Amino acid sequence: MPGKQWGDPQPSPESRRSASDRERRRRLLDTASGFVSSVEPFPCVIYVHAPTAAELAPARQECQDCAYALGWHVIDVIAWAGKRCGSAERRHLDRALGHFSGRGAAALLTLHRAMLPRSEERYRAIVAAIAAHGGFVHFRKPATGATAAERGKG
Repeated sequence: MPGKQWGDPQPSPESRRSASDRERRRRLLDTASGFVSSVEPFPCVIYVHAPTAAELAPARQECQDCAYALGWHVIDVIAWAGKRCGSAERRHLDRALGHFSGRGAAALLTLHRAMLPRSEERYRAIVAAIAAHGGFVHFRKPATGATAAERGKG
């Protein structure tokens, strides 16, 4: 059939839109539906790590969807792919912590506990630093094998 291409599927319009365009469209939809909030936007930072870029995109999108569902305002997305090494992880976490020290963020949103440092001592230091500035860490879902306390049931 002339003019009908059956080759590779084209990306959907939603996947081609920029983050700012998606946010603008969400605000327009909220306004059109009559949704009005007198609540101050709750600022959060999304922190996501994945071994590959292919795994990073869905994790990042899931966190952004979670922030939207909670009504949180995302002030920064720290998403990185690659091998986990101390210096790279420290650099990205320091960037995230910078938002809390300036009182710009109130929550660190990440997919699960495994996205943060493996060392229990370093993990506790990160959580304490965030809490010292009045913030908290929110996990989208528990990691496989998470303890009851990490799942919020302990």
